[in-house]
Amino acid sequence: MKHPLTATLILIVLFFLTQVTGLYILNEDMQVTQTVEIRGNETVTVTTINHTTDEAVPRPEVEANTSYIYIVIAVFVGTLLILLLIKTGLGWLWKYWFFIAVAMASSFALTVFMQRAIAIALGIVVAWLKVYKNNPLTHNLSEVLIYTGIAVLFVPLMNLFSVSMLLLIIAVYDMYAVWKSKHMIDLAQFQTKSKLFAGFSVPYHLPSSQAKVPISLKKTEKTSGQKVVSQKVAILGGGDVAFPLLFSGVVMQQLILIKHLTKIAAYATTLIVPIVVTAALLTLLIYAKKDKFYPAMPAVAIGCFIGYGIVWLIV
Repeated sequence: MKHPLTATLILIVLFFLTQVTGLYILNEDMQVTQTVEIRGNETVTVTTINHTTDEAVPRPEVEANTSYIYIVIAVFVGTLLILLLIKTGLGWLWKYWFFIAVAMASSFALTVFMQRAIAIALGIVVAWLKVYKNNPLTHNLSEVLIYTGIAVLFVPLMNLFSVSMLLLIIAVYDMYAVWKSKHMIDLAQFQTKSKLFAGFSVPYHLPSSQAKVPISLKKTEKTSGQKVVSQKVAILGGGDVAFPLLFSGVVMQQLILIKHLTKIAAYATTLIVPIVVTAALLTLLIYAKKDKFYPAMPAVAIGCFIGYGIVWLIV
């Protein structure tokens, strides 16, 4: 097993919680309208989906079939920019970039339930807690809002073809970035060291409030005569959480638009996908070896497609 059992189970619970909560908020964001049209000798049910966030959340105007291209480009460009910051010694800018991203994504999720101005204010509060009052609780719970906000922004732009292409491309890229170029490992280590990791981060052991020895993510060393103890963490990258949520959100959207399921039925049926993906992720963590890095997206993508296959057989 890659991580201790407790840390592994916490990661899995956080992952599943994000998928379930994200789908629920996406479902709440959808306003479904059904009309009956007579086309020749046939009576056809036409379903349309509008979103409560349509006016509040600025979405780019793109074709659903090609929307994945823009997301892939954004991922690559963002990765290159972070690597550039690291190489040029400007890694400190990551804190401000991270703060803005967290505030925006959180506000997207909160806008589903409240006025935009209030959502922005709360999003800033979430970002402040995450960046300046960081602890395992504030860090990981805020991740649920962040990836839900990303899904609220992008799911309306996609269809099943585009999100499937996105999963395949990111899975291949993840394997290359971890096993070949290894720059994904550099990114993870940089973010962990800066304590601003984009993803779930669960310490193997929660530090005692009475501990006199400071805890660092670095290897054990001595600084100014004071021993610094290494604290290992179990991490799961943000993309490994966000991309399956995008896939599940699009599946739920398709069940409403094409299969004409009600919102509740679509939500309940779509939960099959995150259940299967969670099982796939747990399998990876159980069979992975300690102190080795593994790309999670291939397992996540396989879980998404198997989950959708089960949904397709049921509906």
